[in-house]
Amino acid sequence: MNFRRRVAVLSLTAGVLVLAIVAGLAFSPEARRSRETRGGILLRDPAEIDTLEISDSSGLRVFRRLGAAWVLDEDGAFLPARAERIEAYLTILGSLRSREEVSRREASWETLGLDDTSGRRIRLLLRDGSAAADFRVGRYSPDGSRVFLRMERDPRGYAVPGPVASRLPTARTTWLDLRVFGEPVPLEDVMSLRISGSLTFPDGTAFGPGYTLERDRSGGWTSKQIPDPDPAAVGRLVRSWMNAEADDFTARDVAGVAGGPRSELRVDLELGGGTLRSLRITGPADPEGRFAVIRTGGYGPMALSPWILRDLLKSPGELSIPSVP
Repeated sequence: MNFRRRVAVLSLTAGVLVLAIVAGLAFSPEARRSRETRGGILLRDPAEIDTLEISDSSGLRVFRRLGAAWVLDEDGAFLPARAERIEAYLTILGSLRSREEVSRREASWETLGLDDTSGRRIRLLLRDGSAAADFRVGRYSPDGSRVFLRMERDPRGYAVPGPVASRLPTARTTWLDLRVFGEPVPLEDVMSLRISGSLTFPDGTAFGPGYTLERDRSGGWTSKQIPDPDPAAVGRLVRSWMNAEADDFTARDVAGVAGGPRSELRVDLELGGGTLRSLRITGPADPEGRFAVIRTGGYGPMALSPWILRDLLKSPGELSIPSVP
């Protein structure tokens, strides 16, 4: 091999090595991440968000902040929302610091689930009505770890962590606070449980006349109607009432509907310091077998399913310490 040919081969080899090095740098994960990072979604403090709007094919849902609480605004009628779920979602958005660009063309929107007919649009508004964030959430990536997203009025599509979509429930009732007694309190803060009145189920069976369970000086439970209350059984019952959730809010008149036996049950939980939480459960049941429930000082009536109610209405025998033969 003569000198000139040797120089040409070496030059070509060097050129190939340089191209390989450049390509490696350009397409390395570090370079790709650097190129695809375009900042977060919510650049304001989540505590500044006053309104959360979620719109999809089923319609528009508007959640508004009222002090430390959140409500679902349904044409001016406010229903209590699960504040912890909304705050957790805002925290996820506020903690996101990057999004990876996956597309720059509007033609990809349908494939990514980001077109106007399939994606969910999320708007976060400040108190003055200005938008702190406005974006659409589309389909999940093939491995399910990420979800596609685009900012409104921006053709580019991005991939962001899955919780941006998974922490965004689809069902309306998932957002609502349907706990019949409101925010639970520790069991030791409950001083008494009183169930009075009677209730007739659609199959004709009935509960009544009720009973009262009260704390004694030692912290145990006593009752005039239940001999030897079982502390474990009573504790489970009180927790069940504190955690019970209705199916939904209802526009039904709490006075009941025609066509069934009229009945009413009242449930009172007395807390430490004399605070009283009260429920009124009225029958007859609706066509689905559910009873209307309204909490004193709470929002409008809720619909409580009969199988939940049956589980809550324990008989005195179920709350007593079993007798030893």
